[in-house]
Amino acid sequence: MERMYKIGAFSLYVLVVCIPFVLKKFLASLYGIDQEYMKAFVYASDFALLLLFTCGIYFIIMRREYVWFFGFSPLVISLFADNFSIGLYYGIRFSVLCIAIYGISEILRDNRKRMVRVCVLLGVLAVTESFLALLQWTSEGSIGLRILGEPIVDPFIQGVAKFVVDGDVLVRSYGTFLHPNILGCFLGIGFLSTVYVFIWVREYYGERYFYYRIIIGGACMFVILSGVILTFSRTSWIMLDSMLILISLYGFFTRRKWRRELFVIYGVSYIILYSILGHFVLSRITSISHDPGVGLRGKYMEVGWEIIKDRPIVGVGIGNSMIHAEEHGVYNALLLFEEWQKQPTHNLYVLILAELGIAGFILFVYFVSKNAYGFLSLKGTSREWEMVLMGTLLIFILGVGMFDHFLWTIEQGRLMFVLVFGMVRGIRPRS
Repeated sequence: MERMYKIGAFSLYVLVVCIPFVLKKFLASLYGIDQEYMKAFVYASDFALLLLFTCGIYFIIMRREYVWFFGFSPLVISLFADNFSIGLYYGIRFSVLCIAIYGISEILRDNRKRMVRVCVLLGVLAVTESFLALLQWTSEGSIGLRILGEPIVDPFIQGVAKFVVDGDVLVRSYGTFLHPNILGCFLGIGFLSTVYVFIWVREYYGERYFYYRIIIGGACMFVILSGVILTFSRTSWIMLDSMLILISLYGFFTRRKWRRELFVIYGVSYIILYSILGHFVLSRITSISHDPGVGLRGKYMEVGWEIIKDRPIVGVGIGNSMIHAEEHGVYNALLLFEEWQKQPTHNLYVLILAELGIAGFILFVYFVSKNAYGFLSLKGTSREWEMVLMGTLLIFILGVGMFDHFLWTIEQGRLMFVLVFGMVRGIRPRS
């Protein structure tokens, strides 16, 4: 079993590195809509994912937790999909992801060093992406890293995420992600992971490494926060700031020794960044009332509810919502004629209801609660702070899902979802 743990740990580290850098091979177009979510790819991350899936199956059998075989339910539900081949493709992929969550959690359980390594990796990758975001911001577009998955970004390309300040069209930073909102989510995860490492060093080493922790940890948090701002993702701003408030409140109410250090780092970072980028931030916030993207999100919600009305019990199948909307004239009825306008519902939970129906949504809620409930056993122990940190990570990603679809439709988003749930379940002590 020890060998399986080592293989799994290596696969997990590879998977983390693969999240921001999308190396993929196009296989086929699944439908006539020219969008990322309507295409089949082989990803470099699939190698690590399959190894984690294998570890998951092995651990399920060895620990006799056979209830986890419900992870194959997406494959079963795909039998009811409107388009069987697309439903089967996504049913297989989602089943692998579900079992991989169990594999990740078992690899991390009772092994704090592995958890810290994962968080360090996420922090380093977030810092790297933040520097790329800064370069894109200063270059006003792509910086030539197409080989690492950087999209072609230009203010004059239709569909590119941008906003206007004082008459100037400004492109939001993408990093190597398909959209700034996805980058913002990853940077939020990376920031909270950096906070986890910062607190872990303080809790386990006391005053040792104080200056290293303040200088290196503070610098990393500052850089990542600057990257989050440059995505100009309002969802990421709101969710990350909310989680930082929760962590700070926990630290002050429990009188943790690290509370003042984090408060100073937060305060100094925000003061510096606001003095530099405050004008752009305020413009982005105040533009929400006339932002065309907000109106489009409303229309995508209508698309989702129309599909739910048609297929309320079992849904139209994973990956089938856009097909159903196209074939039943829902997009045309809402005046969404352009290819780039045809997108999934921008709400994870409405999208799940549309594609899996009420039956699948109940399974999803059960899955989330089963993964989240166990870590509450850390309350009142010396590891309570881990419960709080992982709790904020879970709330962050579930909150982001309220306003976007990429955790379900884009491979980078799906991998983030899998990783976070594996980490949350992985801090639970064995019963």
